Amino acid sequence: MPAQAEGYLPHALSRLMNGLNARLMKALRPTDLTIQQFRVMQFLRWVDVASISEICKGTVIEQSVVSRIVDQLQQRGFASRSRSAASGRVVEVKLTAVGVAVYDALDPQARKIVEATTSVLDPAEQRQLHGLLGRLFEQVQKLEQDDGEQA
Repeated sequence: MPAQAEGYLPHALSRLMNGLNARLMKALRPTDLTIQQFRVMQFLRWVDVASISEICKGTVIEQSVVSRIVDQLQQRGFASRSRSAASGRVVEVKLTAVGVAVYDALDPQARKIVEATTSVLDPAEQRQLHGLLGRLFEQVQKLEQDDGEQA
């Protein structure tokens, strides 16, 4: 690895994500799902129902891409859209029973990939890693918000 890449956080995180995603793509291949489609399904499985903007925030995927992914999932019968009871202007998305079944079949494989990767860390190191990544993500969001207020 070039000396310039050593210690450069974006490069290290990108390499890690690319490695994890390459393994996940192999697991997803039989279902013909993309990584982004899986991530949207994962988020919906965690929260049950979400608006497009909530999915965008939760997955850090652009709105136009999320809308397209939801369309694709809906066409495959994995997700459904409906108007929010609280606000008719908001469209809520949730997984269908078929989408839940597909996601639940894939989830153990995805977890095994993460567990195999993090197995080199003891439980305390794993908790520390999650805590540090969470703090860094919060800081990125704060900086992004500050940039938006200054514009």
